[in-house]
Amino acid sequence: LAGLPGDAAPPPVEVTLSAASTNLAVGAEQPGPEVRAGPVAEVDARAARANLVPEHLRLPRADAELRAAEIRAFVAKHKLDPVIIPNVAERGVAVEDVALLCAHAEVYCEGWVDLGPDGKSYSKGIKLADLTLYHINVNVLVPLAVELGISYAELVAAARRVKPRVFVSHAWLHAVLRTLAVVRQHAQDRELGPNDTYWICAFAIRQHDPAAVITEHIPDAPFYKAAEEAGMMLIVASHGFVLSRVWCALEVFLGMVLGKTGFLTDMYADVDGKVRALTDGFIAADENDPYSKARRDALFPLELVLAALLYATENTNASVKRDKVNILAHMDDNGGRAQVDNSVRARYCRALLQSLIKAGDPSKVKLVYDALASSVLTKISITSSLGQEHTAKLIAALPETLVELLLPGAKIGDAGVELLANRMQQGELPNLRVVDLSHNGMGTVGAEALAG
Repeated sequence: LAGLPGDAAPPPVEVTLSAASTNLAVGAEQPGPEVRAGPVAEVDARAARANLVPEHLRLPRADAELRAAEIRAFVAKHKLDPVIIPNVAERGVAVEDVALLCAHAEVYCEGWVDLGPDGKSYSKGIKLADLTLYHINVNVLVPLAVELGISYAELVAAARRVKPRVFVSHAWLHAVLRTLAVVRQHAQDRELGPNDTYWICAFAIRQHDPAAVITEHIPDAPFYKAAEEAGMMLIVASHGFVLSRVWCALEVFLGMVLGKTGFLTDMYADVDGKVRALTDGFIAADENDPYSKARRDALFPLELVLAALLYATENTNASVKRDKVNILAHMDDNGGRAQVDNSVRARYCRALLQSLIKAGDPSKVKLVYDALASSVLTKISITSSLGQEHTAKLIAALPETLVELLLPGAKIGDAGVELLANRMQQGELPNLRVVDLSHNGMGTVGAEALAG
């Protein structure tokens, strides 16, 4: 270790794990009691884990030994005391845990290896700005799992053992520094504390054997369970790649189609170094002002929203083909893919409906209304004025599954309120329980219409 830059070499440590803890590490994701693990795994167990690494993720021996040394130096430098967490869905990382990993990458990444998407190429030296989770996985997460039998979330868990509050759906092609910027901004916007954690698949899974978490029964998958137990944030890369992932489709399905409650679905994008957000309701900076939120929404890249109009679950992809087959089958057994398609289009396009109207393309606006009418959304929030004609079209397109309708500042006026009241009285919105019509210029006529 003497030749490693930046980190002092730790003294050699030999730890013999008990049979139970060795089996837990080698068995990857099997349940069991929580135990503490030492910084260096027993040799035979380490070799067994190395044999489980998929071929396309295997580094040449010399590179693998360097990465293992870097991991040991990282653990020693930051005095990390790993904790084995059997339940994958409970392995969260805080913002500063991601920042710590980026700082580690800054020291070493110029000597790291890029194996290419299929693991058949080899090049050395990666710029920090270009670093993706694919690079982090090969050079940090896989070596960590081989060396210690744990995930990155378990490595940093001792300081804060809390269940993740936010589920992150994102593309591994997204630059890691940009992912950090988005997560940091989201934590600030949602006023999360330093101990609040995010569930990020790459950091939650023990990457020496990623197949260990794949299950034929989709509701048993850690992705599914983590999304059920946390809020949900969608990180969208600037190229919109995340919308092509079948796991993203599953997350949308879970939150929108099956009607799971407790989700705050926020869409974030880092574009040219600036983080933009379409949030589920107000954030702290809005100060409960619908006009402030409308102005912030308008800054979100319209091209990403337009990409959502073309969304089709059938066209999504997965790294493991079997995953897509199982996920689509699960959707078909629980309502069908069309509901997902329409809910995605409606969820992300209605937030910038005013911008789409101003763009002057009636065909795209019609697609939004059609998707909304065929969706199974339970919550709709619009804070910008649409005008009388489009207010009428919006209210006519509200789905019967709607539970919350939030229109603060939409300026629908008495005419819009009357249309809404008529749909409610006709029993066309049977599930509607919460309506926010503040700042809408409603007068006596509208109030009387609502009173029935």
